[in-house]
Amino acid sequence: MDKEEMLSQVKTRNGINDALQDAVITDIISDVEAQVLDYIEQDEVPNKAVWIVKNAVLAAFVRTGAEGVKSDSEEGKAQAWDSNDLIKDFKSYLDKYKPSTEIKSGGVVEFLP
Repeated sequence: MDKEEMLSQVKTRNGINDALQDAVITDIISDVEAQVLDYIEQDEVPNKAVWIVKNAVLAAFVRTGAEGVKSDSEEGKAQAWDSNDLIKDFKSYLDKYKPSTEIKSGGVVEFLP
């Protein structure tokens, strides 16, 4: 999914009908993609992992303006965040896209007496 399509989907999910926040959302998309790519040690987000980027962008967008804040309460509604790691909640899903560190053997060794 390209950035324009993701931008459109994030705006739709948030009920945004204008372009006033496009630059902010696009910047968040870039940050999340960079974190995902760094974590999985790849050059491109796998198609099956695009939903992770989108959901992390949505979570980060909701938090825009409250970066560095650990909790917020307004009119009886409280929110708490435990880190600024945008992909923290998705790392267990992303682990399968990381390169394997296992050393694989291709043969059998037989010791003779």
